[in-house]
Amino acid sequence: MDEVEDNQYLHKLKKHLLKTGFPVELEVNNILLEKGWSTFPGSYYVDQDTHKNREIDNIAFFPDFSKTFDSFKPLGVSVRLLVECKKLDGMSAVVLKLPQKAIIDKDFDGQLYDFPYLIEKRQGIPLKEFHLGFFLNDVDFHFKSFANRVGKGEGIKPGAKEKKDDSKDLVYEGILQLVKAQISDVKTSMTRDKTITNPYYPFYFSFLVLVIDGPVVEVEAIPGDLRLVEVDHALVKTHYKPDFSDEMHSFLIDIVR
Repeated sequence: MDEVEDNQYLHKLKKHLLKTGFPVELEVNNILLEKGWSTFPGSYYVDQDTHKNREIDNIAFFPDFSKTFDSFKPLGVSVRLLVECKKLDGMSAVVLKLPQKAIIDKDFDGQLYDFPYLIEKRQGIPLKEFHLGFFLNDVDFHFKSFANRVGKGEGIKPGAKEKKDDSKDLVYEGILQLVKAQISDVKTSMTRDKTITNPYYPFYFSFLVLVIDGPVVEVEAIPGDLRLVEVDHALVKTHYKPDFSDEMHSFLIDIVR
């Protein structure tokens, strides 16, 4: 391949890549690194329904958290992000607002599975004396400000017919990937927790983040009409039954443009 052909090939390759979600993945990874996060792009999880490995675009941790194990007593919390990116072509990420009075721990119990168990195991605090809600009242999650905006999310392509390939709901797909990645991580954590000997090993808490390259629109019902507002950040609540539990668990997903 000569230099002209090589340049033509690279131009075609670049043009193709710009149509995919790959540039968004790179941009998100660079932003996280600049903000001091440790990133693991292209991580894998086991899908509980297909039992096959699937990719999640990024998992990010606060850096060097292992060095601070003994700094937090009784316990520290290690925050991480599970990130999936989607490029929408002619589609909008639509959040149908279903306001609540408040967001409580039950709204995202799929992300809090081990707190009571580990506190009892590591610190000897009986569960009957531990109230998860009280603990969370002292943690200023950004979820609190979204109580009147939380809703159900889906991808909508105006004019597209149902069940056509070009109207595939990438928003729903991204939400499901994040939920299943979280479930897979919980199962791994359950095994890991049995081997922990350090009493100050931190809790893990995952924020689930769907990054959208395209419009994000909140829809609110008003008397006789709908109000649509384009936003940069929305919050979606969804439910799924992990295979390790007999109950449905709830998850909160940040939709970020």
